[in-house]
Amino acid sequence: MPTECEWEYVDKSNGISVKNLLSGMLEWCLDWYGKYEEGKKIDPFGAQNGFCKVIKGGSPDCEDGKWALKKEGGP
Repeated sequence: MPTECEWEYVDKSNGISVKNLLSGMLEWCLDWYGKYEEGKKIDPFGAQNGFCKVIKGGSPDCEDGKWALKKEGGP
């Protein structure tokens, strides 16, 4: 599982050819959601613990701009 920093690096291309990164499924990152320490970093790692993981990519299921849960048997 990539860190958020690694995911962002690939998203910016940097000579790496990855398809459907932003149009595929939502993906968890290794980092917990939280603030990064101030200052410049090389390959920073996010919060060491937390309530939820960082989610990147894809497009969420939403109705009228609001998050929606998928219903069984429904679209």
